[in-house]
Amino acid sequence: MYQASKAIALNMLGKGIDIKTIAEVTGLTESVVKTER
Repeated sequence: MYQASKAIALNMLGKGIDIKTIAEVTGLTESVVKTER
């Protein structure tokens, strides 16, 4: 599940969605989302 959330986060980053929103939607922390860039 964690890997799937990270993949979703990468797709959302690619579409220009802000990190805070991605963290809320995926359940990942903002710091995890930032390191996925």
